[in-house]
Amino acid sequence: MTQRERFLETMRCGQVDRPPLWEEGAREETLAVWRKQGLQKGAVLPDLFLFDRREMVEVNLNPLPAFRHNDRAGGLARLRACYQPGALKRFPADWKHRVAEWSHRDYPLGMAVSRGLFQSLGVEDWGTLAKVLFALSDEAAEVEATMERVTDLALWALERVLREVALDFAIISEPIASFHAPVISPKHYRRFALPYHRRLVERLRMARVEGIIVETYGQVEALMPLWLEIGINTLWCHHAQRAGMDYVRLRRRYGKGLRLIGGIDATAPLKGKAAIDEALMNTAAPLLEQGGYLPMLDDRVRPNVPYENYRYYRVRLEKLVSGE
Repeated sequence: MTQRERFLETMRCGQVDRPPLWEEGAREETLAVWRKQGLQKGAVLPDLFLFDRREMVEVNLNPLPAFRHNDRAGGLARLRACYQPGALKRFPADWKHRVAEWSHRDYPLGMAVSRGLFQSLGVEDWGTLAKVLFALSDEAAEVEATMERVTDLALWALERVLREVALDFAIISEPIASFHAPVISPKHYRRFALPYHRRLVERLRMARVEGIIVETYGQVEALMPLWLEIGINTLWCHHAQRAGMDYVRLRRRYGKGLRLIGGIDATAPLKGKAAIDEALMNTAAPLLEQGGYLPMLDDRVRPNVPYENYRYYRVRLEKLVSGE
């Protein structure tokens, strides 16, 4: 199977030669440590292990110009003015060249269509989070007007992309939770986020985009029914194990209507080979039997993970997905 066929059939919970092997990879500081531990100089991980290729359509949906909350009045109104369309600014200069290359690709192509509720409203740190949380109560109409503008921009960009490219997946990024719970209630999320995500999902489903993914962090179980309600079909949760987001339990609860990406404890390679085997057997093995699952660590690998442990994890994972 091609990498694209493998991804699409996995999203359909169909028959595959093996599931896609995605990974967030390792940053340069991690690779520098590993080179001292035996990693060949100049070697890159996709040359050493089995990695499936994926690409993202790069459209800038950030505020332009860059926006920061301050003590001036009318912050959300000023933010809305930064969410204007503009093809020359928001699409890459070599867009036509990229479209031509994608027309004959054999790997999946995706697009990030939303930065989520809080990032769209300008949250960058605890201080700006507090400002926005107060705004949900004190400036509810302004919040709704801003989310409407954000969504209009995303749909404008999405329409142009879909005219020229067949997307295989789309990502709604939603960093909205601690390791304990979302920072707002499902009731507030239903009001301030769900209608706008729904508009995006409806357009994606019209275009028959196979994987509609919410990429999130932490303990988000309270929001899961809302995402499934509007047609999001895939969960990609970072720090899942630390937050108690047990993928096997989630699959039992929601069935194959919920596809899953990740979920393997990223602290296991730090702990050693026995912990790696346990993480793979407890999470990856049962989900691989069911399908609709892309196995990968639930966080980027850190510099304190020994290279030998990471190598062992990758070899064991590749054997597991090939049925060895």
